[in-house]
Amino acid sequence: AWALADRATALETISVHFHPADALDADDPEIIPRDDDTFYNSEKSYNRMVDLEERIGHARIASLLHRSRGEGGHAARLVAGYVVSCAPSMGGGGSRGAAAEAYPKLPPALSMCVLEALLAPEGYVPINVEGNEAKDENDVDNDNDISWASASKGGWFCKCVRQMFSGARSSGEDDGAISSLLRALAYPVHVAASVWRERSFCSDDRVRDVSAVELAAYDRLRKLEDGTWPGACDPGLETMDFDRIARVGNEILSSAMAMSSASTGHEARAAAGISCAVALLTLGDADRVIRLCETILASATSKSDRCSDGKTSS
Repeated sequence: AWALADRATALETISVHFHPADALDADDPEIIPRDDDTFYNSEKSYNRMVDLEERIGHARIASLLHRSRGEGGHAARLVAGYVVSCAPSMGGGGSRGAAAEAYPKLPPALSMCVLEALLAPEGYVPINVEGNEAKDENDVDNDNDISWASASKGGWFCKCVRQMFSGARSSGEDDGAISSLLRALAYPVHVAASVWRERSFCSDDRVRDVSAVELAAYDRLRKLEDGTWPGACDPGLETMDFDRIARVGNEILSSAMAMSSASTGHEARAAAGISCAVALLTLGDADRVIRLCETILASATSKSDRCSDGKTSS
């Protein structure tokens, strides 16, 4: 619901639109955060900041409730669901237009602040990432309780994902399918960050201030999970370069499709399928999506015809 509402609002709200003519020089002192609070709290940005803070609170409560009850799998699904629903669709390829969602003119639906809230451990203080600590792993009662595992900085998400796809591990396909899934889920996060970074050079402080807040959350987020997820971005995703973004996305998609074809276990194939979906959503190549759908339908129709022939002959 958040992703749909944000996309609709962004299209209609001209004040959040960023145009190349509005860009500041990277060395301009006006875009360097000042020591006082006015940089992040201008009157023009106040309402958006309040809305963002309310959403952060909702995300934090939902995630912590699940984890405090030992429902780490539900909390991990919240994270994955948020990333997938808000993944920026970059486009830039095919016969159906260029950028699918007009970035960087429009802000990404994927908020680094909300994602940080979903991933953060109990007692987390954003301003002091290095000093945050979760409970010690020795305090966890059993292996199935993944609420506060990974004692240092909240690295529970990767552990949850690996436990959810434990069948892939037992079949020896864990390293490939699950690692591919984690990389695929990190892909739209890094891409969204590149859009926020591009928008942070806007001369309009209504665009620039929110972008600066999101980028600060992105930097904390990469420290929060202690480098495990989302980790360092793939080379080329530091800036909003459509060709490089497409190249990385196609690598993830090709790897996931090969993994799906080679895998025999249900969990491994499910992980590969999710990876394919995330990569396709972020690439935003309508032509490719249509071709894949036609291939799947043709394959399903062929199997159905073979089943019908078998019943008739019997």
